[in-house]
Amino acid sequence: MGKCSRKDNNISDLPPNIIEKILTKIRIRDAVKTSILSTKWRYQWTAMTLLVFDEIPDGSLDDQKAAEIRLANFVTQFLLLHDGPFHKFKVTTSYLRMSTDIDQWLRVISRKDIEELILGENWNCINSIPTPSHLFSCQGLTRLKLCKFVVKPPLKFQGFPCLKYLNLVHCTAALEFIENLLSSCPLLEKFKLITADKLALTVRAPNLKHLFAAGYLRDLYLEHTPVLGFYKMGKCLRKDNNISDLPQNIIEKILTKIPIRDAVKTSILSPKWRYQWTAMTLLVFDEIPDGSLDDQKAAEIRLANFVTQFLLLHDGPIHKFKVTTSKLRMFTDIDQWLRAISRKDIEELSLGGNWICINSIPTPSHLFSCQGLTRLKLCKFVVKPPLKFQGFPCLKYLNLIHCTVSREVIENLISGCPLLEEFKFQNMDELVLSVRAPNMKHLIVDGNFRDVYLEYIPLLVSLSIIFFKTWEDGILVKVPLTYDSVKFIELGGINFEDMNAVLYALNLILKSPNIEELQISEASKNVHRKAAGLDFWEKQCPSDFTFKHLKVVKMTEVSREHEIEFLKFVLGRSPVLQMMNVSPPDSCRGRMSMVNKVLSLGKAFPNVEIKFLDP
Repeated sequence: MGKCSRKDNNISDLPPNIIEKILTKIRIRDAVKTSILSTKWRYQWTAMTLLVFDEIPDGSLDDQKAAEIRLANFVTQFLLLHDGPFHKFKVTTSYLRMSTDIDQWLRVISRKDIEELILGENWNCINSIPTPSHLFSCQGLTRLKLCKFVVKPPLKFQGFPCLKYLNLVHCTAALEFIENLLSSCPLLEKFKLITADKLALTVRAPNLKHLFAAGYLRDLYLEHTPVLGFYKMGKCLRKDNNISDLPQNIIEKILTKIPIRDAVKTSILSPKWRYQWTAMTLLVFDEIPDGSLDDQKAAEIRLANFVTQFLLLHDGPIHKFKVTTSKLRMFTDIDQWLRAISRKDIEELSLGGNWICINSIPTPSHLFSCQGLTRLKLCKFVVKPPLKFQGFPCLKYLNLIHCTVSREVIENLISGCPLLEEFKFQNMDELVLSVRAPNMKHLIVDGNFRDVYLEYIPLLVSLSIIFFKTWEDGILVKVPLTYDSVKFIELGGINFEDMNAVLYALNLILKSPNIEELQISEASKNVHRKAAGLDFWEKQCPSDFTFKHLKVVKMTEVSREHEIEFLKFVLGRSPVLQMMNVSPPDSCRGRMSMVNKVLSLGKAFPNVEIKFLDP
């Protein structure tokens, strides 16, 4: 076969204005699906300005409640991902009864330069629902149609200054409101009213050109309509309660101290509290769903819907976003959340925490768009950055818990974070880890590692290494530099009878001359190929070496002579040592004999406080 070149398909060559026209000519659910056509089409629908949601739910509509939920979820997710202004927003369905959902949508829409709003059309079979409060925030409206709403504006509502077309179909409204509404729309040119209430309506609208009234009107008095017009507004007095007098900073602190679901509920306290939670910058979603979690799928759906709706209504920056739940497996939802969050100056992101019981899921692609991150924690993810990912330039804290990650990815991730100061890594795969991080101060690695190579960490202050497996031969060479800045070392999983393990511990200690605190936990007696003698420490350590700054030693799982010999070695080489805490394993033969040996060390070193602690 001869050489051939790849040419983009014709659909990718269409101009943006043609793509936009195509999207407006098809059903909105199909518009969303165009993302699969080509890279150029991906997320083009998120910039659509004319949005028409018309009987969106697929499948049978016999189950009315299910149809409502499908519609609400679709619209909510669409608005969450939408980026840019709205010129038209239309929902026509005979199954929508969710006043809360509509109000949430309108709060978003009110910030997007909405000009034409249509709520209803085929709702003849349902009861009227309250008018969403945020409808009255859409001050740029030029066209408004409402069907089957109880229309009651807020007290301070002064009308729609740009409105030219108004259509009220079977809406319940006070006569005073309708009349005030018409008179407070100075540009109103066309008014349609279909009512089942017996109203005696007076119309004052100096620019009204077209009036259509039908239904059970008792009277229609055209008081001032030189070219034709109409509008409404109600008025009453309400005194705020004491909780409304709290300063803004106190309200913000209160919201951060309570569960996020309760923070949302504070909207009912007073007008001042209404939607205060939408400006929260620290968002922690922790086992949010109410009720029984036996039905795991239902719990996942409740959580996903809550987070999605919360982010949809959120207004402003998000400094921290944390989700800790044992029930979350919805990769698609997480990616949608992160797409929204990536545009909100996110600084701290924590995904996971209690997910030990579930399988790893792919890392959301939009995670790598959060370039302002300073802290990142991931649990049970398959970490695989895109090819063009260059790292997180602002990241200072990285915590990976039981994530599936290759050696190349983890090393590139570390080197691609020039400001990284702390790295925690709990790993279940047998990795060979090489760490090169010029600004790192704290390193914690825990799990199954074949090697941990401290290649270049000049500013390291504290180091914690906990191993589960037997040490490899030749590990002695894996600490190439002297770390004068290290003050704290923790070594876990050390078998003092294993030559490779104690060689690594000795080499690390020798390369950290200014250490002030040392913690060691002994491992179970695994099979080892080369045994260390009781006199290992005195033979292998240079005779002139001392721990010149070591003040505190803590050692757990002390059960055999090899550990006792290590304690003697440390005591004899630590001139400024102040405290040594020792504890045995839960079950230990000859416990009392070992207690006596440890306590007897105190007689030889009276300046050191030796405590034998229960495990």
